[in-house]
Amino acid sequence: MARPLRLLILALMGLGARVSPALEWTPIAHSGDPAIGIPGDLAFTGFGVFEKLGANGEVFFAGDTGGPITTPLEPVGLYRAAPGAPIEMIVDYGDAPELEIRHPIGMAIDRAGDWVFATQSDVPAPGCDPGTSEARDERLLRSDGLGGVETVAVMGSQVVNASDDLRYAGFERWTRPTGVFEFKRQQLQMNGSGAIAFGGVVAADPCGDVRDALLVAEPGEHLQLVALQGEPAPGAPDGMGFDSLVLSPAAFDDAGAIVFFATLVSDTEIGSAVYRWDPVGGLALVAATRPPFVPARGQALLPQWAILGPSGAIAYFLGSEVWGPDGAGGVTQRVAPGDPVPGDPEGTVFTASAVVPFAPNRVWVDAAGRIAFASHMLRPGLGDGAGVFRAAVGGPIELLVQTDDVAPFSAGATFGESFTISAVGDDGEIAFLATLHRPGDDPAHPEFAAYLFDASGRLFPILLASEIPALLPGASDEASELASASFGFDPTLSRVAMSPFAVAGPDAVFVAPVPEPPDRATALAGIAALVAIAALEARHGRRRAAA
Repeated sequence: MARPLRLLILALMGLGARVSPALEWTPIAHSGDPAIGIPGDLAFTGFGVFEKLGANGEVFFAGDTGGPITTPLEPVGLYRAAPGAPIEMIVDYGDAPELEIRHPIGMAIDRAGDWVFATQSDVPAPGCDPGTSEARDERLLRSDGLGGVETVAVMGSQVVNASDDLRYAGFERWTRPTGVFEFKRQQLQMNGSGAIAFGGVVAADPCGDVRDALLVAEPGEHLQLVALQGEPAPGAPDGMGFDSLVLSPAAFDDAGAIVFFATLVSDTEIGSAVYRWDPVGGLALVAATRPPFVPARGQALLPQWAILGPSGAIAYFLGSEVWGPDGAGGVTQRVAPGDPVPGDPEGTVFTASAVVPFAPNRVWVDAAGRIAFASHMLRPGLGDGAGVFRAAVGGPIELLVQTDDVAPFSAGATFGESFTISAVGDDGEIAFLATLHRPGDDPAHPEFAAYLFDASGRLFPILLASEIPALLPGASDEASELASASFGFDPTLSRVAMSPFAVAGPDAVFVAPVPEPPDRATALAGIAALVAIAALEARHGRRRAAA
């Protein structure tokens, strides 16, 4: 009697703490749907969701297409899906003036829906001899805010504030003066005012040898130089100049400031540093990350990602060290390998994280200057593990979730050894990707999952790999460890777009609101329900004992 009554009370009260705040996904587009805005008998074949949702909850995504006879140059479109409205094509990649944008080599979009493309054709740059130059016809194209397209730069466009007569020579170049193959791709970024920042190459002769450069362009303005390979590095020892210049995915804020990681060189030494540039103060040293030293033959420094938060705070990984804002405009070390992990069993320490040259570790910074990061750790008697951490400026490091913790609402799975933060919100929300292990499953084949730690302290799944077959009928469910998804979020992580990936089968784009946490009245009602349940169970127990 008591158990049914308990379930009835819980059902009537709708106690949120006992039920997963599951996301209700609404489909926007599926593979096989007619490709909107593109002429011909073409259908969507795949999608890519942009990481930012629009100011009014719009979802931005790229849609690949295909027809009865697939060719490598099927058109691709950029689309907007506003809540309650039909899908709208923003631009067909073939619509840009004088150049078809079949395959952009760089792209960014802001929350207003304004976009910028870096494009490259298969033909040589104007005036360049294909027999002696690798230069291709590259352009920067940007929406003009009126539904049209404006050209920001073409091959040979002048860089207006350079000390030498330097010209735009492309977004990237496959070879450097040494002839060493080094295919680079920098981060093309757009801020809230429509300005763009990116890494490209410049030269006096765009057909010849090039130099790495960081460049910015305000709406309607020409390219301006931020930093240039071979130029003296401010604040560095005499004789040290810029060599490699690296932008992170979050290096450009709405005030027009930029932070970047730079390797420095002299005739005999190498080093590295983080720099900041803004339109008023110019270029300044933030921190020397590696003092100059004489390298061994062939020794190089791996690139790092310096992050610029919405409030101007700076953070970065330096190898396995975590550096965050000091509250005074600078940076301070927050974590180093060997440091104890707070809140964990005694003896657990941070350890060196795996460093992948093409995807450096990333620290995230929210609007309040709080940092969030994932890191490896060594646990006594348990071996290697990992976790998700956060810290306020000047505050302690806080462990949020770690390996072997029970994954909420996952039917008994535990978190594995891999965590990757995918977004942070303005109010401290953290979305992250993780691996899960289920009892009896092969540990070598973990399951993909995406979780959200919200501002109220709830931890719950955004998506589990086991849910993908239900969302994509016909998708393979043979290897859940190979399933994944791309996500986009609004500023408070209260609305999420998602494009799941399965081993085989269809693709789609979905959107869902994140359920609100129970309000105070609901929480108090839930407590009252639990008290009532306890009283009823106690009374029922006494009656049974008396009988």
